[in-house]
Amino acid sequence: MSQGTTGDGTELRYAVNNNSLYVFMLSDASSKEILIKGINPASNAEISLLGIGQQLKWQNKSGGVQIQLPLQPKKTDKTNGSASSISSLGPVPVFKISPMP
Repeated sequence: MSQGTTGDGTELRYAVNNNSLYVFMLSDASSKEILIKGINPASNAEISLLGIGQQLKWQNKSGGVQIQLPLQPKKTDKTNGSASSISSLGPVPVFKISPMP
């Protein structure tokens, strides 16, 4: 499995299956969008977040693809019941880019 990083240094892992690229983000996003460095999908590509069931808005930027993340509920601190300021995309967010860049 290949590896890479986002613009803010979040570690990524890549896998390929049936002409699609799967990008595994190894920690939660720290903003409403991410930049996946070194990936530039074709203009007709579709990018989705597995488990959400919707296409995400994206655009090629110099150095990679910028993806707008869907709104997610905030994490709840189970020790005191308060909500944190960081949204959660799941245990390991996986983006599908099809067709593969």
